[in-house]
Amino acid sequence: MEDLDLNLNPYPCWDEGTDSQQEFANELVESFCERFTKYLYNGVHDNIITSIDAVLISNSIFMAIDSINDANWWCNKKSTNDFTIASKLLEDDEMQLELINKLKKEYN
Repeated sequence: MEDLDLNLNPYPCWDEGTDSQQEFANELVESFCERFTKYLYNGVHDNIITSIDAVLISNSIFMAIDSINDANWWCNKKSTNDFTIASKLLEDDEMQLELINKLKKEYN
């Protein structure tokens, strides 16, 4: 499992939002990524998802975060559950939403 490469650490570029909102959004993104990476690792370790699933989810979340240019999007989710955020980020991918729900049932 140590060789599982989860690339879930984007550095979003904000085009919208004040400087303080952008700084806060950076912190929210970083903490979300740290926590969600743990869920993915644990999901693989506990045989809830496969390592391929974890990498696909990680890559999709990375790309979705990278596509959000409004810091307010994250600021508005400061009290939102990690699985709700992941579901919102991947809302157009039914297969990955199913995997997120499996993780949610186990770890939420």
